[in-house]
Amino acid sequence: QNVVTHNRGKQSNGGIQGKIFFQICQSNAVGRAAEFNRSVFNLNGRSPLLSEYLHQRGLDKVTGCDQLVRRTQIESLPSRQAPTYNDLIHETSHNVRNTSAAFGRIHLDGERAGNEFAAKQSEELRLFKTKSSKLLAKPRQVRYLSNLVLMELKRDQEEVNAVGAVAAVQAALAAESAN
Repeated sequence: QNVVTHNRGKQSNGGIQGKIFFQICQSNAVGRAAEFNRSVFNLNGRSPLLSEYLHQRGLDKVTGCDQLVRRTQIESLPSRQAPTYNDLIHETSHNVRNTSAAFGRIHLDGERAGNEFAAKQSEELRLFKTKSSKLLAKPRQVRYLSNLVLMELKRDQEEVNAVGAVAAVQAALAAESAN
């Protein structure tokens, strides 16, 4: 276990106050691991390959027991610059934090836009109701508009499209002041 000490504070009476201990973490490289070559050697001088060859030719002689030694050799190591699992975890957690923050901003912007839209709708509804009540308070204007709608409906009985009358009502509402 590797431990590095970092001294913090002042020395007093020959002692060090406020030691902080950092533990060094080692992490494997992401991707291919180290590759190994495992081989077996006979201490009596015969390798397994030579023993098999002699056995196939009928030339092997049993002269005691073999003493086999196993040897593992590292063929290749991952690059020192290769990212480690620790780096991958830190990068992923950083990406998760950034994505979460971006989603939070998008969510707040959506809520803000929704609230603005709802406020605009309620204001337009209030203005429409105010103008409608002012328009309906004028009996002469109501009589004129209703006669206009009836005349258009009588003229186009087959077609239920009172475009002119609708335009006249909208024009009358737009002409009304909201005060």
